[in-house]
Amino acid sequence: MRIFLDNDIIIKLAALDLLGFFQSLVKDEDPEIICLPSLIYILNKKNLLQGKSLERASDFISSCIKLGPTYIASLDIDADNERSLSTCPGIDSGEAQLLLAALASPGSVVLTGDKRCLTALCQSGTTIELVPKLQGRVLILEQLILAMISTLGFQDVKARALNGVWCDTATRASFGSGLDAEESNVVSTLQSYVEDINKCHPGILAPADTLNQQA
Repeated sequence: MRIFLDNDIIIKLAALDLLGFFQSLVKDEDPEIICLPSLIYILNKKNLLQGKSLERASDFISSCIKLGPTYIASLDIDADNERSLSTCPGIDSGEAQLLLAALASPGSVVLTGDKRCLTALCQSGTTIELVPKLQGRVLILEQLILAMISTLGFQDVKARALNGVWCDTATRASFGSGLDAEESNVVSTLQSYVEDINKCHPGILAPADTLNQQA
């Protein structure tokens, strides 16, 4: 399985101390976990993470395949897709590269922490024709956390996530009660965010258990 991760979701999982749990979700024995090569430089330049969170992100990034020129050259890139994504307002160049690579990789999935990118993809006249090709192949942060709670246990996820709930609106809303946060409330809040995406962009999200499936 090829899994393309955008910068936002790696940063947020690192802040939440859930990168290790994410890797536990992936049941494929030999997955290709792919990220943008620019992320490590962005982290060092913009001071987005500190201390252990930065260490976690750096270690994870070093283990990923980088979506650089060599990797892209190995794919059968569609020039029309490339033009559509590169000219879409709301999709930055890195996100465009990830989506382009995913379009050239049938069966792959895209993990994103940036819902604005999904909105741009699904609503822009330049990219609307690409949406059917990505139907059921996108996962968002809330889905990952729900999958972690289901497979690894709520208390363990909460204990880690509370370290970094500041990093994301949905996690702040879900775990806002801190140590008093209850599983039913957290799950229902996360599910509401997933349902909002499903309403706005029907069919774009992958099934929640996608990463749990064997290749």
